[in-house]
Amino acid sequence: MPKLVREIVSGQENSRSLEDSQSADVSVRTFRIVLNSPSEAYDIQQAIGVYIGDVHPVNSNLPCVSISEKPDGDSRVVRIVTANYRTSPGADPSSDPNKQPPDIRPAQFSISSSLMEVPAVKWRKILDNGNVGGLPLTPVNPAGDRFDGVTMLVPILSINIEQFDNSPTSRLDDAGKINGDDINFLGLPIPRYTCMLRNIGVQPVVETHGAATYRGFKRTYEFAVKKQGGWYIDQILEGFNIINDGLGDAGVDRKALNLEHDDYVVKNWPDGPLELAEGTDGEKMRAMVLVSSPNKKAMQRPSSQPVALNRDGTPRDVENPPNGEEPVLTDRYITQDAVAFGNNFVNMGVRIQDII
Repeated sequence: MPKLVREIVSGQENSRSLEDSQSADVSVRTFRIVLNSPSEAYDIQQAIGVYIGDVHPVNSNLPCVSISEKPDGDSRVVRIVTANYRTSPGADPSSDPNKQPPDIRPAQFSISSSLMEVPAVKWRKILDNGNVGGLPLTPVNPAGDRFDGVTMLVPILSINIEQFDNSPTSRLDDAGKINGDDINFLGLPIPRYTCMLRNIGVQPVVETHGAATYRGFKRTYEFAVKKQGGWYIDQILEGFNIINDGLGDAGVDRKALNLEHDDYVVKNWPDGPLELAEGTDGEKMRAMVLVSSPNKKAMQRPSSQPVALNRDGTPRDVENPPNGEEPVLTDRYITQDAVAFGNNFVNMGVRIQDII
């Protein structure tokens, strides 16, 4: 052990600063150490009785974050040791993360917002007077056919989380999974299927706290939250083919069925009774469209565009949908695996101090 260790007034300092709109307090303590010989080896922290993570003896809100040593002038046996105490910018002083060992220390996080281009399922028309009018509408032309390639921009939140970890490979294969539960992150409600674990990064790190040395890993998570549209697909029920059935049923478009023809025109068109083409009842057939024919008759030709479908595969009558339903049906699907993330991503191993 050194011959003498004494705290001195020279070099002591107390300050408060503003860094990136975050206040931070700093206190500096200094010690003079006299060695028994110039080559004496000693533990600096043990000699002064101060370890990384210890709180200031007067201001318990300040944890020790660094310790440095240098010679006192030209002396070969006298050393000046400086212990720096500092609050983490933006952290609650009463629960500063640097006061805790890294394996239980709350994670640090940041949140940013950007835009992402997605297919548009609705749009609103600008009226002649320049105002936006009416309810959102499906992007279709005056004949009711959908426009292709219509997109919109929606906000996407990126939540980046960093913490100390002892398991380098834990949950790495969960990247790409989405939340199967309704959760909250620091008061932000996140409905199910709208948050994706986009990325996990791990790198080795060594840290001291108190008298212990922690060898582990710095783990970073990136979550993406897309509340408008989510990480699911609203699939329109449409297709080039139909199930040739349901003639006369409500909600079935008779014009798209494969009807019986007589001398190349639809038999008994338009007043009926219409018939399905012989031998096609319940069969998978190409959807049809009507084509005009002389003498107020009509012919059918294969449709060059997908037609709306009912859930049984029959062509849907979008002009007279049954029971007040939407003209075009959609079903919702997910393509990514869904797991329970838990509030503040606790099920993913995240240690977040809930400040809300």
